[in-house]
Amino acid sequence: MTPARIGIWRTVCLGLSQLIGWGATHYLIATFGTPIAADLGLSPTEVQSGFALALVTMGLVSPAAGRWIDRYGGRRVLIAGCGLGTFGVALLAGSHHLAQYLAAWALIGLAMRLCLYDAAFAALAGSGAGDTRRAMAAITLFGGLASTVFWPLAGYLNATLGWRDALLVHAALLAASALLHMALPGRSAGVARGSGAVSAVPVRQPPIGQPRPEPLPQAASPARSAALLQPGIGRADIVAFALIAVLTIFLQNSIAAHLINLLTRLGANPREAILWASLMGIGQISGRLLTLALAERIHAIRLNLLPGLLMLVAMLLALAADHWPLALPAFVFLYGAGNGIATITRGTVPLALFTPHRYGEAVGRILRPALLLSASSPVAMALLIELAGARGFVLAGIALVLAIVLASARLLRSAAGSAPR
Repeated sequence: MTPARIGIWRTVCLGLSQLIGWGATHYLIATFGTPIAADLGLSPTEVQSGFALALVTMGLVSPAAGRWIDRYGGRRVLIAGCGLGTFGVALLAGSHHLAQYLAAWALIGLAMRLCLYDAAFAALAGSGAGDTRRAMAAITLFGGLASTVFWPLAGYLNATLGWRDALLVHAALLAASALLHMALPGRSAGVARGSGAVSAVPVRQPPIGQPRPEPLPQAASPARSAALLQPGIGRADIVAFALIAVLTIFLQNSIAAHLINLLTRLGANPREAILWASLMGIGQISGRLLTLALAERIHAIRLNLLPGLLMLVAMLLALAADHWPLALPAFVFLYGAGNGIATITRGTVPLALFTPHRYGEAVGRILRPALLLSASSPVAMALLIELAGARGFVLAGIALVLAIVLASARLLRSAAGSAPR
């Protein structure tokens, strides 16, 4: 029996919702932090603490969010996330003191966990569709454009309407994006109500070295249906994947918070730093396009090794900035490409590790420490820059990426050893 397919229409709707979701929540602090601080009389640290609180909230609710998706289906949870985000951003627009400001960000953090990539990936994984990996890659192409679209939009709205009304426009866009999720099925197609059994034909990743996926038999045993892990997968594999997720998200937030400052300290003038930093998005889209092209040809666990290798080359290039003028733009582009691929493999690798009907819960548990640690990464790396300079930051980045590469190689070796011969 051929598995159902997600289709272009659903993929486009989910992709557009991700573009709006990222732009109207996660990227707010970059454009509205300064005017909010000036109006409310907050210090830069207090303003950033709001975003940090949102990231902490995402981590705390991550396991529960995964269980909600497994139980109620992706459409309900994603719509709820948009609704909570609408209320949170509106509350932020009406903030007049620090307590209101922090409460708004806590609500936005809950909304982000319910409506951004990881929730969308879980919704797709639970569908049991045969084109899940390709759909995951496709929606990140839309999400990768969020900063390109929303940062100029936010700047224009702030200049013409003021930050409060500009945030209300963002809240309205979030509310409208909830309608896009109506394209998803009412319940995850791969989960039978009340039983937890897989009712659609789940699709497993092909064994390492085989290009095409093969459907599992439709009639699965009760023991298989209740299992969390795919056959041949052990706890060491889950630990390796968890380490990859933690370090990748930690580094992702560190680079995003300090990229322009880092480029300046590595030798770029302010104008060059902004220009080179803009290559991050181009690199991310390029990496995701590559992933989309390879989605049906390369096993997700094999592809998972590529982001770490690209980021490692990028970090080494950053050390060569004194000797090669193009080292810095190459560093930004290659890091962006690696990060773009890593965003997708964080959603597709679990398809090879966990049974589809437990995907949301399992990934939610794994992402919890990653999201909690990510809240401290901008502050921790800022302190490192002050103590050890830009080269110290890059050397720390190399150490983190080496750990990512080694964990990815460990996961690949284990998967290759368990694949049928």
